[in-house]
Amino acid sequence: MLKLRKYVIVFVVSFLFLEVTSRIIFDRPWVNGRSFDKFTGITLTPGTNGWWTREGRGFVEINSRGMRDNREYEDIPKNSTYRIAIVGDSYVEALQVNVSQTFWRLMESRLNSECNNFNYEKFEVLPFGVSGHGPAQYLLNIKHKISKLNPDLILVIFTPGNDFRNSIESLENDPFRPYLVEISESKKLYEWDLSFRGDTFRSPAILTILQITSKSHILSLSQEVILRIRAAIQSTSRATALNNNNQDKLVNLGDYIIYLPYEKLPEEWKKSRRVVEQIIFQIGNLDQPKQRIIGVIGTNGVQTHPSIKVRNEFTKELGLDNLEEPSNFLKIILQNAGMQSIDLSPELSKSATNNRIGMHGQVPNWGGHWNSKGHLEVAKILSRKVCDLINPVGQQAEKSTHLQ
Repeated sequence: MLKLRKYVIVFVVSFLFLEVTSRIIFDRPWVNGRSFDKFTGITLTPGTNGWWTREGRGFVEINSRGMRDNREYEDIPKNSTYRIAIVGDSYVEALQVNVSQTFWRLMESRLNSECNNFNYEKFEVLPFGVSGHGPAQYLLNIKHKISKLNPDLILVIFTPGNDFRNSIESLENDPFRPYLVEISESKKLYEWDLSFRGDTFRSPAILTILQITSKSHILSLSQEVILRIRAAIQSTSRATALNNNNQDKLVNLGDYIIYLPYEKLPEEWKKSRRVVEQIIFQIGNLDQPKQRIIGVIGTNGVQTHPSIKVRNEFTKELGLDNLEEPSNFLKIILQNAGMQSIDLSPELSKSATNNRIGMHGQVPNWGGHWNSKGHLEVAKILSRKVCDLINPVGQQAEKSTHLQ
């Protein structure tokens, strides 16, 4: 018993030494920053913070409402405040950059400094982005969380590619999320699958362990190493699988399959488009004069590659004339749902070509999420569009300053 007590003391002292030392030497990584949510399956854990370094580098803070933001917000904005909510996935979460570099913070700054309006003294932009979320979670977030904060405008950022994959369990292979399931294509019957709510993975014991781990610096570092090793193994496995299936063009395309026209898609990808269409119709039903909802169509790295030659070669490799299929599809269904849309691709592609810098990732591939330049350009586009929306044409001529 005495020996056991000594071992315990040595272990505790050693652990505390490593904990203190790691806090001095290493930046705290942001891990275990996600927790269970009864509506969306997963959300950001309030109060967590740390550095994200797996792609880009950004300091992450999650406020008390589970938003990737370093500010807190009241339920009801002041009467003179125009509140905008941004909902989406990892592009809105924007872990790859610091908060000051995100498109939503830059957008807010530009609106407040350059968009004069007689009715509002202040613009406020609230981010509701969570990595891995898809259209079903955008809808449920709007209904159960965002609407309670009384925004005047909601911008839904759709991501071409994984938004379609996220919407079908057989493609996403993730049981811990809600799905709108197609029951009958001909009758357009759909029902919600919310079975994730009863998953034993969300047991109190596991959640408690995750909370303890998230508080420890050394345990967070250890988990970061494990995650990086696992990601490297998965990447190698995917590459091997693709090489073994090099005769199967559809397998090699991955999420790029969404550039193909509907009639050339495998059945599960066709189904994903139909499901996304139904979800957007439900989002459109929430659009109202006092709470407008606009769909924003995002981009993939290849669409905004600075080299027109690279874009053309990729398009030719797919046997297509252009890369506009997913954007056009989203624009049509947004219009059919009675919603306005903003397509970011044309302006981001033009900016990438003119400035010879990609809007995603880093040289030479320019893939992944929006980089700091991409965030800046998105902020310019959206702030201009929003300013035009709230300023009637007759008032615009009277403004001494207007966004360009």
